[in-house]
Amino acid sequence: MGSKVNWYECEILPNIINNVGYKTLWISNQSRHGTFDNIITRFAELCTSMTFCKEVTAGSTWDENVLPLAEEGLNTEDSLLLIYVHLWGNHPIYNARYPQSYSKFSPKDYDNLQPHQRQTIAEYDNSVLYNDYVVSELLNMLKDKEAVAIYCPDHAQDLYESSPDYCGHGVKGPKSAFYGTQIPFMVYTSPLYQERFSEMTRRIRESVDRKFRTDDLIYTVMDLVGVKFQDNDDVARYSLFRE
Repeated sequence: MGSKVNWYECEILPNIINNVGYKTLWISNQSRHGTFDNIITRFAELCTSMTFCKEVTAGSTWDENVLPLAEEGLNTEDSLLLIYVHLWGNHPIYNARYPQSYSKFSPKDYDNLQPHQRQTIAEYDNSVLYNDYVVSELLNMLKDKEAVAIYCPDHAQDLYESSPDYCGHGVKGPKSAFYGTQIPFMVYTSPLYQERFSEMTRRIRESVDRKFRTDDLIYTVMDLVGVKFQDNDDVARYSLFRE
């Protein structure tokens, strides 16, 4: 049976993190307002501070705009800090997600694909290459700190996998939905974190091949920061880092 508690009566992650004494920063390269942005902005407003790149930077809309903001946020005296970084990532339109200097792949690199698929897949792979650069730069900022980072998208793409004629969100039936929900999930721990939190580091490493739904991310983050609900054992039951 499902919970008898209404969803809007439940606690949410930003409030939990705030309540246990963390300073929370929201840095976004997406919009503050819009059909797909209003709800997300409401979560951002729960943080100690929030910054939207489009309001503080001029020129490009590339995800690298978050880098100086993240570096500035990390230069704080606060011992407990959580930063949410919201990227464009590899969202369609793919060729709008990376600067020209990252156009490394072209249709000629995909002779194994059907002709009408090659340009799109080349542009998608270029966007992944650029996204890897941005994420790696963010992680490099943490290498000398006591830090752990989680990277995950909200959804994947159906890249002609459910049908040779469809590329986009996983909304074209069950098979398309399957590919649209198979997302990368990565946990980074700095050397200093590994030294000071060896037991959690061990649990993280042992979870590499464990199946996981990002619905349960709240429990995983609570596990990392060492908090749990008073009236249930959901953190122990649903955290990725538990048996």
